[in-house]
Amino acid sequence: MHEHLSNTTTCCLCWGIGAIAVLFAITIGFLYKFSYRKYPVLPNGIVLITGCSSGIGLYTAEYIARHCPYVGYATVRKDRDMTTLQSLNCKNLRIVKLDLLDIQTCQNVINQIHEHMESEQLPFVALINNAAINAPFPIEFHPITHAKRLMDTNYFGSFHLIQMTLPLLRQCHGRIIMLSSFVTSFPVPKGGMYTASKCALDGLSDSLRRELSPFDISVSVIEPGMVFSQMNRKNEEIADEILQQSNSSEVLPQGQEIVHEHNRKHEWDSGHDYDYTHLLGEEVSQRMKDIYSYLYTNEERQRFQRVVAKSDSPYCVAKAIVDAITNPYPRTRYYVANYDGISVKMYSWFLWLLNDRLKDAIVYFPKKKQDNPSSTPILDETGNVSVSASDKKKD
Repeated sequence: MHEHLSNTTTCCLCWGIGAIAVLFAITIGFLYKFSYRKYPVLPNGIVLITGCSSGIGLYTAEYIARHCPYVGYATVRKDRDMTTLQSLNCKNLRIVKLDLLDIQTCQNVINQIHEHMESEQLPFVALINNAAINAPFPIEFHPITHAKRLMDTNYFGSFHLIQMTLPLLRQCHGRIIMLSSFVTSFPVPKGGMYTASKCALDGLSDSLRRELSPFDISVSVIEPGMVFSQMNRKNEEIADEILQQSNSSEVLPQGQEIVHEHNRKHEWDSGHDYDYTHLLGEEVSQRMKDIYSYLYTNEERQRFQRVVAKSDSPYCVAKAIVDAITNPYPRTRYYVANYDGISVKMYSWFLWLLNDRLKDAIVYFPKKKQDNPSSTPILDETGNVSVSASDKKKD
């Protein structure tokens, strides 16, 4: 008798828990449904895309020009990259030079867009902030000059361009698309400054979305996983510029010429193929690799190359960007592509269940290293890592 009551109680308890779970899921579903916000969809107009020399920017510019009723203003820094875009032969694509660190070039492009809007009575549909740079350094050894350049490009450049385009966007009820990264959810070693810049962009986007809500201006963040890119070619060029500005005598390896071809896996430049020794000098670079040796092992290189081999085409990101522009119910965040073969959207759902220590263990869990007092880096008057006194004695 007691056993029967116990089984009945257990059964009722299980059904009760199941009913609560179903009710909870339905409630969450309704909340999501009612939280959707409808925005105006512009049937034609002008789209401004930054950072179109390669990768996501290049593929997005081509995709919009070929498949959307919009005129794309694709921005690049170098004449060579203008030639690459011109070879696409897209009549709806206008290639313009723009350097996010040069206010005058930004203003020139905005003026061109404004004149185009007035002459052909076209609205300004969207600003796509894609331009970014990166360089893989442990934070301790990341040169402050490069770190500032990175933040100026990845964050303040986008920030300033938003300020300049908002009057046009407000007038036309346009949209803002911010290219962030999955690293904001899953930061990795040697990516500290890049992650910081993208986290700053995420925070800016959230605040901006709420500020612009009364004006019917949608703000969407795209968070890609691993996609094929040529970012390191641009990073090498920027490193060269930094060296020239500081009158350095270091010689920078020449960046490889890139020819655009669709879906070519060898287009990817692995961050591990570039150690940016020229920014640190041989002595400091070697000391960095000695201290953080676990980040420069063959096993780590092979692991990263395995992740890279599974990268997706930039077209998947381009499609998400177009959806953010043309969908009357755009998402606030788009998780696209994969990381190590697993969809980053799945990662985003899974990671919130884990605490920080568990995430640390997933990314890296190396053995403890003994401190070496003699390997403490010395900063010069500009704040950059310099050669230590012991290294100078070797010279």
